[in-house]
Amino acid sequence: MIVTAEDLPRGQSLLGRLLILELSRSDVDNAVLTRLQQAADAGWFTGLMSAYLQWLAPRLDDLKKTFPKTVEAFRNAAIRDGIATSHPLAPEIYANMVAGAEQFLAFLEAVGLVTDDKGNGLLLDVESYLQQAFSEQGAYQAEQDEIERFLQLLRAAISSGNAHVACRLKQREPTLRPHAWGWRVDGESPMGDKSYTPMGDHIGWYCDPMDNAHAEIWLQQDTAFKVVQQFARSQGDAFLMSPASLWRRMHEKGLILKTEPNASRNQPRLAVKRVVGGRNVRVMVLSAELVESGE
Repeated sequence: MIVTAEDLPRGQSLLGRLLILELSRSDVDNAVLTRLQQAADAGWFTGLMSAYLQWLAPRLDDLKKTFPKTVEAFRNAAIRDGIATSHPLAPEIYANMVAGAEQFLAFLEAVGLVTDDKGNGLLLDVESYLQQAFSEQGAYQAEQDEIERFLQLLRAAISSGNAHVACRLKQREPTLRPHAWGWRVDGESPMGDKSYTPMGDHIGWYCDPMDNAHAEIWLQQDTAFKVVQQFARSQGDAFLMSPASLWRRMHEKGLILKTEPNASRNQPRLAVKRVVGGRNVRVMVLSAELVESGE
């Protein structure tokens, strides 16, 4: 399927199943495009596809056996040579496209439209251009990394005053850079001491570093996820990953600093017990540097 659009679909997993090509006006030769449009209007492409299908039909039984092996060979070569590494599915997509092009070129050679040498050269061009296209897919994947996107939205929500993090001990603004944790100055004493007001929803607690450890954020998962969803919608966007999948992916990447054994499941419990203000709460422990906004 070939789809044209102004924007990309959301989701890293979905993008992993696509080959994305960005075209600008300078990429299109209008004179060539006009000739192709005239050829389409004249039915030349329809005739070419009809001839290809007639040539292909008596070979289908053999191709059902040989074509998967051809795809496998191209896929293994792509993995071995580090081609199409943006996503685990990319080598398979690359291999199917090259194998399909090879089959079509075999038809063109069989009917005398191209010579063997010309066909080999065209196949090398196809491989080269596809390799270049797939090498650019990593940037699209990075842009749609759900974990990084969640953290970016969370930071933006904090810096814009839609959420705040409180100091675990004082239950007030963190001592260091309170603006970066969603607090705003609401007054100043004659002695120059500033008072702060929290902005938006309370999503967790800041824990000062102890014993040479890094500062931590104890995140209230449900509230933080709700804030991110609401903030994304306010930007005309959406965050589509489920909370369970998001936390699991963050754990797989090593971003969750503390876990607890879970007797009922093989997977550890990602929300751990902590005491805040004299009461027990379950929180997800992250590095403060991971969450801190750029304010």
